[in-house]
Amino acid sequence: MHHMRPKITAIIFVLMGLVATLALLAQGTVGPASIVHKEVAERVGNSAARINAVVVAKSEVLPRSIELPWRREAKITIKQIYWWLTVGYGIPEYGEEYILRNERNVEDVRCLVRVFGDHVVGITIVRNLSDTAFSNSLMAALLKEFPGYIFLEKQHA
Repeated sequence: MHHMRPKITAIIFVLMGLVATLALLAQGTVGPASIVHKEVAERVGNSAARINAVVVAKSEVLPRSIELPWRREAKITIKQIYWWLTVGYGIPEYGEEYILRNERNVEDVRCLVRVFGDHVVGITIVRNLSDTAFSNSLMAALLKEFPGYIFLEKQHA
């Protein structure tokens, strides 16, 4: 039975190394992480008001339906694995969709916000191709309310 002990010790060291590596990779924030979840609705509303638009609807969407740059997505996955291994549960994620309409009441732009833990990690704007002036002014207003964030853009006809 003594010949099994070195193998078990080696396995324990490898596992400790993996957890230590995950711990290092899981350190720090994901993205700018300067804006917390409870501020999102107000900031989106402020952005709309800046350009004489209104938020006409808000709903929950699947967080993973909101794309992030691959490095940010990888960091979230690493943090989730680390939390599951060390605490036994994952960090909550949310996805929210805000539909903003311009003052002429004809064009909608969708603003998708992804939250990891308590912090905003990504924002996607789904622009309408027929009204680029509205979506451009909305983008500028959102950049003022969400400084430091990179906005991914999608377009729909």
